[in-house]
Amino acid sequence: MLWLGDFNRHHPLWELDQNQHLNSTEDNIQPLLDLIHIYNMELILPPGTPTYETVTSNWTRPDNVWLSSHALNLTISCNTNPYICPIHADHLPIITVIDMPVAHAPLEPHLTFVTLTSPNSKNPSRPTSKPTPQPFTSPLNNNSTPKSTN
Repeated sequence: MLWLGDFNRHHPLWELDQNQHLNSTEDNIQPLLDLIHIYNMELILPPGTPTYETVTSNWTRPDNVWLSSHALNLTISCNTNPYICPIHADHLPIITVIDMPVAHAPLEPHLTFVTLTSPNSKNPSRPTSKPTPQPFTSPLNNNSTPKSTN
């Protein structure tokens, strides 16, 4: 399970020490902390990594990324990248790379529309086709030189 986004909550587990005055009240932070504990989530964005610049140029951390503890070994990286921040964005992009194996479904036999037969058929038949139409040449666009009538 992966949780990410702007949670708009501040806590000493992830916020910088200089921003202790921003820490959320117990009533506001406890529901999030309870869910983190119940679902055994781990913070994968390193603690203290700023994600938001305030109007006073103070960097804070309202954005977070949590991953199920049983999937931590799939984490390749998780960090901010200020160099690709969009113009006028106030939050830094968080780039998270997770190595997730993808199960591939077996390929089912299907009709081959070129031969109009099943790939397992022993007697493929050629499709019947209509004659290929010839390109239309407009007399107005004819490149031939006009013949004189004299």
